[in-house]
Amino acid sequence: MAPWRQHAMFNLNHKSMEAKSSTPADKDIQFFLELDKAAGIDVHKKELYVCIMGKGIKKQTKRFGTFTPDLYALRDYLKDNGIKDAVMESTGIYWRPLYAVLEESGMNPVLANAYKVKQIPGRKTDMSDAQWLCKLMLNGMIEKSFIPPQTQQQLRPLTRQRMKYEQQISSVQSRMASLLESSNIKLRSVISNIDTMTGMDIIRSLSKGETDIEKLLALCRGKVRKKLDDMRLALQGRFTEQDRVMLQIHLDDYDHITRQRDKLDKMIDEHIEKHYAEAKEELKKIPGIKDQTSAAFLAEAGVNMNQFPTADHFTKWLGLAPGNHQSANKRKKMRTVGGNGYARWAMICCAWAATRTNGTYWKSLFEFLTQKKKMPSKKAIVVIARKMARMIYKLFKNKQSYQERGIDYLIQNKQKQLQQQLSNYRHKTELIAETI
Repeated sequence: MAPWRQHAMFNLNHKSMEAKSSTPADKDIQFFLELDKAAGIDVHKKELYVCIMGKGIKKQTKRFGTFTPDLYALRDYLKDNGIKDAVMESTGIYWRPLYAVLEESGMNPVLANAYKVKQIPGRKTDMSDAQWLCKLMLNGMIEKSFIPPQTQQQLRPLTRQRMKYEQQISSVQSRMASLLESSNIKLRSVISNIDTMTGMDIIRSLSKGETDIEKLLALCRGKVRKKLDDMRLALQGRFTEQDRVMLQIHLDDYDHITRQRDKLDKMIDEHIEKHYAEAKEELKKIPGIKDQTSAAFLAEAGVNMNQFPTADHFTKWLGLAPGNHQSANKRKKMRTVGGNGYARWAMICCAWAATRTNGTYWKSLFEFLTQKKKMPSKKAIVVIARKMARMIYKLFKNKQSYQERGIDYLIQNKQKQLQQQLSNYRHKTELIAETI
């Protein structure tokens, strides 16, 4: 049970209350104090409002700027008043510098979820955000947000930027494919993806002005060599000088972004080998998880699962848990809850890859859900991603290693479920028979 639920007393005239205040809002809700002193900080882009209150000090609110000297002045102001606990809302990225300054000084900064703070009753006046946060902090009603360790914070920008580069590369490839289609050069009618050695070699030759079909056909490799007749027809388009210039511009973008992505890959690999080498190898034992997805997962979730009480808490944080909307004993359909979008993306990618690996439990489960249960493939992938996340949680929590169980494990589970359903059915029929 959360601390604020244990200590909150919604009683106007309780004699043992230690917290007293003169504001009208405090007459509606009062609590037992959990801290002697605390500070609430309202974070903005250009200014910070700090409210301090507690035993032995007078409640006061003060304004600070957001430049680095102002942050140190705020830190000194809190120290001079004997404040060790300070709370702030997660406002964009503006809270990060202040959080780092307070943490380095040995204080206990707390990052609060703005949505959860606003759901707590009792704020019926125009009390400032800083004063409201400070009051909640004093009464133990603030739930800490997860702040990853420093090594994980250093890895996150690298993996997130790499994901954006991947998206940009896909966008540039789509523009190149559209340009070729508009010139009636139908490469994608012969090869499924232009991001192959054959496809990129042909595109680079076209960007240099090469239009001789036989020379372009000589660039075909592998299985495409069996489709030379189709490729010859596909290359007979109307490719103008303007098309060539535009194709070269897209190629320049593609090459630049690819070089930047490769630099990030090198930095990510070095950081992983230094701090998460063992965890990476354990993750790669799971079908569908490779270097980049394992790095993205480690950057977002890390390896310490003690911060999540259960596997369900972990999947909710990832954004893979189902929503809960129940009314009059009826459960209504809901989308998955919001969570960490980057970690969710990594788990979805892993799930898709795992379902394409032959002889695995994940592929068998995907086929069971989509074919037997008639579940849409995208919905089934979310189910599988959630199961994979729960499994990873247990592996890291219990320091175990992954063991592939195959289709037999799925069959055994379904048989146990069927037997349990039959047992429950027999029990109900026996109860009905007794009543009759």
